[in-house]
Amino acid sequence: MFSSVLKGFGTVLALLCGVTGTPLYGERPSMIPVAEVERGMTGYWHTVVSGTEIEVFELRVLGIAHNYIGPRRSVIIAEVVDEQQRRIGPVAGMSGSPVFTENGRLMGAYAYGFLWPKDQAIVGITPIEDMFEIWDDFPMEPPPRQRPASESERIVAGTASLGGTRQDWRLEEDDDRLPRDRMSSLFGTRPMPVGALGFSQRTLDAFRSDLSRHGLDLMSAPLGGSATGSAEDFPIEPGSALAAVLMHGDFTIAATGTVTWVADDLVLGFGHPFLQVGQIALPMAGAEILTIVQSVPRSFKLAQTGPIIGTIFQDRLTAVGGRVGEMPPLTQFRVTTESDAGRDRSFSGEVFEHPQLTPLFSSMALLESLSRTMEFSEEQTLYLEGRVEVEGLEPIRFADVGTGPGADRNLAMGFYQSFRRLMENPFALPRVEALEFHVRMVDRDESSVLREVRVDNRSIRSGDTIDVVLTLLRHQDEPLTKRVRVPIPGDLRPGEEVTLMVADARRIARLDGRTEMPVASLEDIVERWRDRPSHSNLYLRLLRPSKGLHVEGSNLRGLPPSVLAQLQSPGHHYVRRALDEEILWKKEIHAPGRFEGMYRLSITIE
Repeated sequence: MFSSVLKGFGTVLALLCGVTGTPLYGERPSMIPVAEVERGMTGYWHTVVSGTEIEVFELRVLGIAHNYIGPRRSVIIAEVVDEQQRRIGPVAGMSGSPVFTENGRLMGAYAYGFLWPKDQAIVGITPIEDMFEIWDDFPMEPPPRQRPASESERIVAGTASLGGTRQDWRLEEDDDRLPRDRMSSLFGTRPMPVGALGFSQRTLDAFRSDLSRHGLDLMSAPLGGSATGSAEDFPIEPGSALAAVLMHGDFTIAATGTVTWVADDLVLGFGHPFLQVGQIALPMAGAEILTIVQSVPRSFKLAQTGPIIGTIFQDRLTAVGGRVGEMPPLTQFRVTTESDAGRDRSFSGEVFEHPQLTPLFSSMALLESLSRTMEFSEEQTLYLEGRVEVEGLEPIRFADVGTGPGADRNLAMGFYQSFRRLMENPFALPRVEALEFHVRMVDRDESSVLREVRVDNRSIRSGDTIDVVLTLLRHQDEPLTKRVRVPIPGDLRPGEEVTLMVADARRIARLDGRTEMPVASLEDIVERWRDRPSHSNLYLRLLRPSKGLHVEGSNLRGLPPSVLAQLQSPGHHYVRRALDEEILWKKEIHAPGRFEGMYRLSITIE
C-alpha cells in the first residue's frame, strides 16, 4: 500500500485525504489525534534520502510525552524499526517527514531525536493537530511593516527540536505555546545545519557571536547550494525536501527540512520552528538530497536547493507554513571591486527581508567580497562607496576607507552597525530594495596621521583670517602639507581665547554628539547615516567656551544662565547633554587613505 503513495501526490490524496471540519486553510487528510495514539502502534514515515525520490521507513510508538514542549503540547515518542535508519540515528533534515499509522492516518511529523544513540534511534513526532493550527490560527500573508520587537520583548528560552535552533522566542497574546527548558536536554538539541556557501571560515568566525544570538549554526560545507533544474524538478509533496532560503546567489545560506502536508498551494513542514519569529516572509524552495552524512555528533542531509517557488509565512513552535507561487520581497545586493593589478570582480545575490538578519547576511557578503579582493597582499588600502535604496526615500550614499590587514573587517563591521541602526529602528521596518557597493583597492598603505599644526600669523585679532599649516605623516612616504585659511569672527574681544581643533572622523563624531543624539523618525536615522563623518577626511573646528545643552537633537549654545538653569531643572524631562563649547567655524579636508589623529591649539585674541 505504502509504496503506491510514493508514485505521486495525486495518489497520496486518493489514499489519505478525508476532510475533518471546515478549516481556515487547506484540505485535511485522515488524521489520528494524540488521544488515540497507543503504545505499540506501528507506522511509517516518508522522506527523501537521495535525490528527490520519497522512501518509506517503519517505526513503532513507545508512548506520549505530555506537555513536553509547553502546556498542552505533547510529543509522540517512537522507535525506528528500519535497520539502516536505526544505525544512522536521528537525522537533521528529516524534520517534517510525515508519519502515518499502518492504516494510513496521518499522525504527525518526525521532528525530535535523542543524541548519541547506542544502536537505536528514538525520535519525537509533533502531533498533526498541533501543526494544522498554523493554517487555522495565523494568516498566510506577509507580516505588516511595523516596529520590530525590542530585545526586552523577546525571550530566550532554550533550544528547539531536532533540526531546530536556539532562538529568541516571542510570546504573543493569543499564543500559549511556551518553550520549555527541558528542550535543551539530550532529547532534541541537535541544531538544524544551515549551509553557508561562498563564505570562508574567517568570515563566519567574524560574525559568530551575532549568528549565535539568532540561533544559527552555519556550516561552511556543500550544504544548501543551488542545484540546476527548473521548479518542476523539485516536487513539493508530503515527504519531499523543503528548503528555507535566507540568501542566494554568489553567496547562499539555506536550511533543508521536509514537507509534512500539501493542500492546493499551501505547504506545512518541519514539525518545529526554524527561526521561531512568528509571521515572516521567507523564500521557500524544493531541494535535492545528495546523501545523508552519518556522524556521531551530527547526522544530517546534504542538500542542494532548487529555485524559489513561494514563501514561508509562518514560523511557529510546531511547524512552518507557506504558500507556493507568492514570492517574498528580497533585497538585491551587488559588490564590485577593482584594483591596480586588474583584479576586478563582481558578486551579487538576494537576501530575505528581516530586521536583524538582512544586515547580518549582507555584511557577511560584503566582508567576503573584500577578503577575496585582498587575498594577494596585506599592505593595501580599500576605498568603499555604498548606496542603499530604501523605498520612498532618497538613496543613502556613504563612503569609508580602510587600511592594513584588518581593513576589510573594519569596513564590513562599520556598514553592519549603520545598517542595523536603520533596520532595527523603533518606528517602521524600511523596505530596502537594493544594496550596492563599489570597492577600489590600492596595493599600498595610504594611511596618514597628524604630525604638526602650525599657525603662521604672529598676532591674531578679531576679524582676521589666519593661515594654518597641517603636516600629515604618511606610511613609508614623504610628509604631506595642507594649508587652510581659518576666519576669526569679528565679535571676539581682546584677551578672549578660542580653540582650533583638528580631528579624525571618530573624534569629531564624539565632539558633535552624533552618537548620543536621539532620533524622532526613520528619516532622522537615514540623515544621520548620510552625515556620518568619513575616515578619509580630517575635520577642523574653531571653538569658543560656552555653556549650553544638547536638547532633543539640537545644540543650544550660549544660553543665558536663567534659561540654562530652567532647562536643567528636574521638572524638565528632556533628553539632554551638557555642552562646554560652541562651534564658530568648521571645515573638512580630504586626506589620502585613512586619517587618524587629533590636536587642539589654543589661540588668544589680541
